[in-house]
Amino acid sequence: MDKVTIGRWVFIDLPALDLENVRAKVDTGAYRSSLHCEFIEEFERNGEIFLAIQTTDMRGAPIGDHPVALKQEGIVAVRSSNGEVQRRPVVLLPVELGGREYVTEFTLTNRQDMKFPILLGRKFLKESFVVDVSLDDPTEEE
Repeated sequence: MDKVTIGRWVFIDLPALDLENVRAKVDTGAYRSSLHCEFIEEFERNGEIFLAIQTTDMRGAPIGDHPVALKQEGIVAVRSSNGEVQRRPVVLLPVELGGREYVTEFTLTNRQDMKFPILLGRKFLKESFVVDVSLDDPTEEE
């Protein structure tokens, strides 16, 4: 399959969370992708750990009518851009981009102080995408 060229940000869909046309920052410096999430509640089902998550917009307003349950795939240590190390839960989510569906890992964290609710990291990008930073970035026009 040919790689798709994308710019510094893209619009994606996360069908498992009923999210469409969400702006995601392409971050070649991040290993995993990251999703803004303010509400996370852990519970156990059949010996496995699940997370009930409620996604919110960047102002903190809930998106959707109720939390969504996702299987926790693990917990990883992530060094943020300010050097702080956080332990974050990891979930697998399908991502729709450019008419194709991909499944990738997302860490869950509060990104309320950031411009973008989602970062797409190298683990997602490496197989299917080429990043061209010369493509127009409409966020600079805002």
